[in-house]
Amino acid sequence: METRAWTKSGEKMCWMLVLTGDFLHWFKFKGNNPKGQMAQAAEAVLAGNDPSRLPGFERTETVRSIDRVVVSHGRDTVKFYKGVEAIDFGVGDNDPNEIARTVVQAAGLAGEERSEEVGVVEALTGPAILGVIAGVLWFFVFMLATADQRGEDEPRVRGRNAGLKLAFVWVANLLGEKGTIALGVLLAVFFIGWGVRRIVKRPQQLVWGAQLPG
Repeated sequence: METRAWTKSGEKMCWMLVLTGDFLHWFKFKGNNPKGQMAQAAEAVLAGNDPSRLPGFERTETVRSIDRVVVSHGRDTVKFYKGVEAIDFGVGDNDPNEIARTVVQAAGLAGEERSEEVGVVEALTGPAILGVIAGVLWFFVFMLATADQRGEDEPRVRGRNAGLKLAFVWVANLLGEKGTIALGVLLAVFFIGWGVRRIVKRPQQLVWGAQLPG
């Protein structure tokens, strides 16, 4: 099989996944000019150089050791499993199904691709993270809305992030204590309902290969 390379670029880091024959290689580039480092490494790999000797190299696995491949329900990650150990690659602008199918073919995984429900923890991760963020923001507004009752002066809006602070003060003054409490109740009902829906009707991920134990 010809050598294949998939890349993902970020502002401060870049990543690359390379398939060479029976081996899968992971790279991560950071520091000065990570995109330039990645481009040079990709060119060297495609020219036949040993990936393990190139800058940014992290690990190598034989494709035959991979017994399960999963495309995440958000289609932003491909997970390669060795037993219960998962090795991720964020796909960026690449087609996750194309990456997965290429590796599945190289690994010779038996069985057709199928859809599976994600686990409870994964299903609740999104609502939990956003719920915590919303809860922290609500708490800031609540503290501002109840500052008078605690005998505190209205906070001075100046310095860094003054615009953001002013927005919080404006929302607190607009809602008041009762409005802020009502907003908190609505947020709690929304996120609890969202979590329940995600458990009852879990997102689907695309899977090849073995079932996870348990």
